[in-house]
Amino acid sequence: MAALGTIGSPKAIDSLIKLLKKTPEYIQGRAANSLGMIGDRRATEALIKSLNDEESHVRNRAAQALGRIKDERAVNPLLDALKDPDSIVRYRAIEALGEIVDIRAISALETLKIKPPRRKRRGIKPIVDQTGLFPNKVAPQAAGNATHRDSK
Repeated sequence: MAALGTIGSPKAIDSLIKLLKKTPEYIQGRAANSLGMIGDRRATEALIKSLNDEESHVRNRAAQALGRIKDERAVNPLLDALKDPDSIVRYRAIEALGEIVDIRAISALETLKIKPPRRKRRGIKPIVDQTGLFPNKVAPQAAGNATHRDSK
């Protein structure tokens, strides 16, 4: 499945979207990842629905994929994902919002006073660069310090 994302074939989108529904979580996660790698906005709505999946792994991968696609339609659902009970999903939502760079995201992140650890700032770098949102002062970390199997 990852090969479909690596190849970047838009022809695979419909098949991958179907795999986001009623399949085991690891397949849904891989499908979301592949859709993100392809980066086609046609996958946005299906990935937004996956942000509400019962499995945190699927929500995590959906948020990550939405960040790669950079479709503004995902901003509000990703803002809702900042309230997810899973810290990894919250982090992926922050990262995705940083990739999309939308004023709604900037306002929400300022309100939360989010300052991720230095090694996790890659995803929000566009916001940092454009707004100076995260000064060098220490602030609370809403996303938590969790690590997981998908970390680089």
